[in-house]
Amino acid sequence: MINWFNKYLKSVYTRKIGADQTEYTFLSGADFYALRCAYLHEGSDEITGQNAQETLEKFKFIQPSSNNFSMHRNVMNKTLQLQVSEFGKEILAALRQWTEDNKNDQVKQEQISKLLNIQILDLSKGFSF
Repeated sequence: MINWFNKYLKSVYTRKIGADQTEYTFLSGADFYALRCAYLHEGSDEITGQNAQETLEKFKFIQPSSNNFSMHRNVMNKTLQLQVSEFGKEILAALRQWTEDNKNDQVKQEQISKLLNIQILDLSKGFSF
């Protein structure tokens, strides 16, 4: 997962900041993996107990505002604040690129075909299982 993040998302979370344009990574692959583990296994946004944790200590997810104002990718006191809608779009874009990169890998395509699917209902076309 860390390698996947580094290939598909690290550039999104790396910016040049300050007068000297120092490269700063807001979210590393290790911290991304630590978030995944903390959230899935503990239901927590704190990653200090995760072995993969590297720089950050906590995450704060916020909902989009009603006036389309975005607050996303802000770090304070080792806490990364993410707007959940923007984070989701970034993950989806990375997943789409990974899917494109692996479209000819038969093993991965077979595994993909076995994943859980969420059916989108169009009742005008009927309903079936």
